[in-house]
Amino acid sequence: MKPSSERAATSMRRRLAQFGLLFASLLICFSVGEMLARRLYPQLSSSETFHDRILGHVINSRIHTSSAQRSYDPILGHRYPPNESFELRKPEFSLQVRTNVHGFRSPEPRPKQLGEYRVLLLGDSMLFTGVEIEELVSTQLERRTKLASPALPHSVYNYSTPGYNTVQELLVAKMFHAELAADDVVLGVFLDNDPVTNALSGIDAQGRYQLDDAKLRRLGDRLRHRLRWVPPSTLIRTIVDKLGAPRIRYEIALEPAAIDRTVALILQIREVVGRTGASLTVLLMPSRWALNGPASYWLRSREYGDRLKSNLHEQGVETIDLLDLFLEDPDPDRLFYPNDGHFTAQGHAETARAIFDAVVAPRLLASPDGAEESGR
Repeated sequence: MKPSSERAATSMRRRLAQFGLLFASLLICFSVGEMLARRLYPQLSSSETFHDRILGHVINSRIHTSSAQRSYDPILGHRYPPNESFELRKPEFSLQVRTNVHGFRSPEPRPKQLGEYRVLLLGDSMLFTGVEIEELVSTQLERRTKLASPALPHSVYNYSTPGYNTVQELLVAKMFHAELAADDVVLGVFLDNDPVTNALSGIDAQGRYQLDDAKLRRLGDRLRHRLRWVPPSTLIRTIVDKLGAPRIRYEIALEPAAIDRTVALILQIREVVGRTGASLTVLLMPSRWALNGPASYWLRSREYGDRLKSNLHEQGVETIDLLDLFLEDPDPDRLFYPNDGHFTAQGHAETARAIFDAVVAPRLLASPDGAEESGR
């Protein structure tokens, strides 16, 4: 029998060998991962590009506008040209867009009929894209209304535009709501980007959309300081870019100042549309990642949606939480394009159903002829 000291030495050598093998395996895996990351994401090898990319992913929306852009608008920042037809192509879908006289993918405005019921949708690309006009949420909502009350004159206007945040939607309400004379206004808030862009944007003294460059710089500096620990490894930078940036976005959104900013903008929209007696309902739109339990927990997206909803209810603002509805679907992935992230035709259909059930149906049931308080 070997002495105990010799047995201990043998055991130690065995453990060291196992540790060395494990370390070598991890080193090989890291090296292979680093090579793949450099091949797939060469731009992340630059520290400046890495930080710019993180800032872009935290914002996750279009905020810069330029007068050189064809879609530039001096009031709204950007808007599609009026009376234009074009094809919008994406890897997962393509569609035809036709804008009205105001530059929105919506029916033409016209004088309101006596007894006519009208709904106005405000939002971003979630309510604008992904499908042809026949399958768009506004068209499907109009069809549901007609089926429910065939004799009731009604219209659904969709003044949503890709890249808009709640500041721009407030400006749209100020510019067009009085002319459209909607009875109900549904404001889409996309939880994945509106909170941060709302905090960075405002309206200047001339009533024009304005990006606060000082706030944008401070956000960039804040992110640089927070990510100062990230080493010059493309692999680690890729992981931070894919997993860290979305988490940081919701952490910023959950800050009291960010929530208060979004609530304040929504209350301003309620005040604007309320001047003509219209009611406002906020449509809380989740990203497809919010339907994934582990991802939702990591991102804190559900926590943000619940907190925003609670704050709005305290102010007497009605909400529709699409996350609750979508989680009831046996196959929620069919509601979003897997890579693009916008609503599919089924997603638009479910959104139209949610708006009809929460907003339109109660209005129709309030009057035997389905037109009570309409025709203002």
